[in-house]
Amino acid sequence: MNVLESRIRTDSDEYRANREHQLAILAEFRGKYADVCAHGSQRLVEKHRARGKLLAR
Repeated sequence: MNVLESRIRTDSDEYRANREHQLAILAEFRGKYADVCAHGSQRLVEKHRARGKLLAR
């Protein structure tokens, strides 16, 4: 199997800036994903249950 050589310079300022930006986007995504997994805000969950409705999933 051939080995691919990387030309990415992990010590460059551009790489660090891109990495920080991507990590910020990932953190935002994980926060939104956690909200979805929790079925939305607690207030909305209580509102649906008070109406006798079931939550999706």
